[in-house]
Amino acid sequence: MVTARRRGYPSEVYWWWSPDDHSSMQIPALRKLLHMSPQTSMVVPEYVNNKQEEYYMYTSPDEISSFLFVDVFGQTRLNVWSQDNQAWHSIYVEPADPCIPYATCGPFTICTGNSHPPCECMESFSRTSSWDWELGDRTGGCSRNTQLDCNGNSSSTDVFHPMVRVTLPYGPRSLQHAPATRSECEVACLSNCSCSAYSYQDSKCSVWHGELFSVNKDDGIEISSEYTLYIRLAAGDVLSSTRDKRKPAAGVVIATSVISSGLLMLMLLLVILRNRFNWCGVPSQATNQGSVGVVAFRYADLGCATKNFS
Repeated sequence: MVTARRRGYPSEVYWWWSPDDHSSMQIPALRKLLHMSPQTSMVVPEYVNNKQEEYYMYTSPDEISSFLFVDVFGQTRLNVWSQDNQAWHSIYVEPADPCIPYATCGPFTICTGNSHPPCECMESFSRTSSWDWELGDRTGGCSRNTQLDCNGNSSSTDVFHPMVRVTLPYGPRSLQHAPATRSECEVACLSNCSCSAYSYQDSKCSVWHGELFSVNKDDGIEISSEYTLYIRLAAGDVLSSTRDKRKPAAGVVIATSVISSGLLMLMLLLVILRNRFNWCGVPSQATNQGSVGVVAFRYADLGCATKNFS
């Protein structure tokens, strides 16, 4: 088994992997995959499993430059140098999903493995350091836009925002007196100033204090979850978000105003022309009962109505 852990207490598992009985069968498939590309055909993987040891390794000729490193997302990457493109190429990445390592995106973020970039802030949170995010380092995560109304009792004005189909954060806490309903679970979280989220699933109440790490969306690929996480937000942030969603787009308002003004001007023009025709002694409707809606005017009548086309 291979395990990567975060230093400190309590330790957290970044990523783990354990070979199974099919490990020896995976090496031929991996060799075939590597030989499909001229850039990776010189890399030779090997799997050793005997009574003394079990390990994976790879070898490459001296003329092939390669190196192994761990990137900012916690993924282990094997890079080889391409002489044709004069650039490094990742030929092996583990784990494949960037959201699997612990706290990939930092606190109060959501990670989606099939999005690029995979990290985004939770509702009513903003990037702690936009500069770090632009550089590709998102471990600083996000911070609240508005501080919570924390008075240590259930009369707080804070509200909870549901996040559906996400993995639950690290470090849940169980309550001494288990709430019987979701409402009781919510009140229990609201009564504690440090409680930042809760979840109620299968009659079990879990709460989280402080920062929230490793909340990942169900991407339908490697990460799947049916859990709902309720994050604690200031009431003002939720009301502001609701107003913004209900507010019509500025472009729609402008377009509607222009069209309405155009129709009004057209109606006024038709009224003016009709009045002028009547003033010149020309009927506004066809007097010939046999007509089919087409009214014929004399040239003199048109000149009178338009003031000689001026």
